[in-house]
Amino acid sequence: MMARWTVAGSAGNLVGPLVLAGGFALGYGWRWAYFGMAGLCVLLVSLTWKSKFPSHSMVEPAPPPVLPVRNLLAGLWDALCNPRLMRWMVLLQASDLLLDVLTGYLPLYFTDVTGMTVAQASLIMSGLMLVGLVSNIALIPILDRISGRHLVRISAGVTGILYTAWLLAPLLWVKIGLILLIKLVTLGWYEVLQGEAFATIPGRSGTVMATNSIIGVLGGGISFFIGWVAAHAGLPAAMWILLIGPISLVLFVPRAKPAVPAI
Repeated sequence: MMARWTVAGSAGNLVGPLVLAGGFALGYGWRWAYFGMAGLCVLLVSLTWKSKFPSHSMVEPAPPPVLPVRNLLAGLWDALCNPRLMRWMVLLQASDLLLDVLTGYLPLYFTDVTGMTVAQASLIMSGLMLVGLVSNIALIPILDRISGRHLVRISAGVTGILYTAWLLAPLLWVKIGLILLIKLVTLGWYEVLQGEAFATIPGRSGTVMATNSIIGVLGGGISFFIGWVAAHAGLPAAMWILLIGPISLVLFVPRAKPAVPAI
């Protein structure tokens, strides 16, 4: 299910950079591109305005009882004290270094370090989103054949090697090829790790999401530290910090549990 949700999100992520690149290429700038995307949102809302969605009474037999705030806070504290859940939460933040954090710094890297124009960098980002969409689609049948944990460990090892090569590559076309390949092989990181977190405390998805939001402060601190290093030592030096992500996944994602043969 997590893989299918991500495929839908990747399709939307592909459209944004394409619209932005088109706006820059035509000389309209980013404002008109944003106006265009706002118009697209209005169109989508108008198309679904008269759609009827099933009510909660049709989906759930009875609403769950409302828990007192004290019980909610106690459940959240129990989750924060759960070492198995915390492992997956921290690994999610580590994996994000070569997912959203890297994606956020790439436009700046391509324009300031490699000398690309804004339109060219937008096209590269569109290519990354397309590769990410292909990767997410391929992930669905792959997870039917291979353990998610095993997949993450293997892909993290390969990604660490490719990312090191990307940082050291002197030629722009080599960097472009490597970053597209990196986006392709990071498949399953978010989906598997988030799914493992949900499976740690079944039936408490809201608690998992709340815990993830709290631990997300850690990710924000890492992003701030990367920016601080970039301001003092340069962006190329700061990008080496992102290697913490794949190294953490290789070292701390537990091996898949052996299947128990049926008797």
